[in-house]
Amino acid sequence: MLCKDTQCTKDVTHMATLLPSSMPSDRHAAYYGKAFLYVHLDNQHMGGYNTVGVWQHGGDAQAFVMAEMTRRASPLVINQSIWKLIRGVSFPLATTMHATVEFPTIRTPLLTYRLTLQSDKWRQDGFAPMVQQNIGGESKYHVGLNPLSPSVDINFYAVADHLQLQFWKPHDLQAHLKIDWYGSIGKCVLRYGPSILNYMFVMALVALVNGMPSVPLLFFYGSR
Repeated sequence: MLCKDTQCTKDVTHMATLLPSSMPSDRHAAYYGKAFLYVHLDNQHMGGYNTVGVWQHGGDAQAFVMAEMTRRASPLVINQSIWKLIRGVSFPLATTMHATVEFPTIRTPLLTYRLTLQSDKWRQDGFAPMVQQNIGGESKYHVGLNPLSPSVDINFYAVADHLQLQFWKPHDLQAHLKIDWYGSIGKCVLRYGPSILNYMFVMALVALVNGMPSVPLLFFYGSR
C-alpha cells in the first residue's frame, strides 16, 4: 500500500513479482504455499505518497520485509567469447538487492555452465541468494544458495539471442561463470547419442556391403 502520512489508499500488490521462497533451507524452486513478493517502485509511482505500508496476513513467524532506496541499475553485459568462458569469467554484482547480467555470446544449448557465487559476508538472517535464468522464453529459478552450496548448473534447451541471469540477494556478491565440461559431454551424449548409433550402424552396413562384392546389393533391399 502507498500511504501519505497515516492514510494508505493505493494498493500496489498487482505490481509485485511472485518469486519462489529462497531461505537457506530451500533446495527446490517450488512454491509449496510459500513465496516472495518483489516490488520495485519508481519516483513516478510515489507521486503524492511518502510511505510504503506492508500488511501481514496471519501470524507467520518467518515473515520479513527488506527494502532499499536506490536508482534502477542497467543490466551488466558480459560480452566474452566462448573461449574465454572455458577458463571462466568473474564479475561483481550490483550492490543493489536485485541485479541483472546478460551474456550475448551464450545462445545455443549445446553447452552447460557452472555458476558460483562468492562472498566474504554470507548472512544467515533474511533470505538466501536466488538466481533466475532466462533465455528464449525458458525460465528457471535456483534458490537457497549458501556457503555450503554456492554453485548451480546453468542448463537450458532454448535457442535465443542471449542468456540473462537475474539475482536477488541480501548482500554483496561476486559471481564466476564457466563451461561445465562434464555436464556438456553428458548433455551431448543424451541429445545426440541415438544419432551417433544410427550413423555407426549405417557405416558398418556400408563397410559390410563393400566387403562382399559377390553378393548383389539388391539382396539387402529385397527382391522384386
